[in-house]
Amino acid sequence: MRKDRDFGKPNLIYLGKLIIGNQESIFLQFKNCKNYNSETEKTTSQDMKKLQLINNTNINNLNKSNTEISQSNELDQIKEQCELHILEEEDEFGNINKRKREIVENAIEMMYYSESIKIDNAILPQELVRNKLKQLNGAKICYALQKLNTSLGNTQNVTNSTKYLISCIYNAITEYYSDAEIQYKIDCLN
Repeated sequence: MRKDRDFGKPNLIYLGKLIIGNQESIFLQFKNCKNYNSETEKTTSQDMKKLQLINNTNINNLNKSNTEISQSNELDQIKEQCELHILEEEDEFGNINKRKREIVENAIEMMYYSESIKIDNAILPQELVRNKLKQLNGAKICYALQKLNTSLGNTQNVTNSTKYLISCIYNAITEYYSDAEIQYKIDCLN
């Protein structure tokens, strides 16, 4: 948008959000002249470099925010398929205890956003962990908590409970079907 100003003052050109297709670009406000006379100021290459740097920064910030939105959507889908509401317990007075849900949700978020996680002596990259998290569901969460309770009964030295829960969840994803298969065979033999 161009705005004509009074005599002796430069014209202002306002550029705001420009939407082309589904992409949004953010531009800056420009003035014809720095010293407010009616002459047109010549743009130097140095000014253009500054403008390009500022514009690239805005585009990079926009791309970062789009990435953050898609990551948030992916994490929300993972949480939804985990059916975390089944971890909420109701006491005899009708109060809902969400403590278990919040603990598991925190562990899942840490797994999702960490650049890598350490399980035993293996360091697993973020991409692998995120792909495994997509396989997570309510049954595997319950299985992980069951394994956690069993192992806590046998072990007294847990220094970091969140990291321990993270390893239980990750292992539950990979062990769920194999343990079920083995248990089925054991039950058939008995």
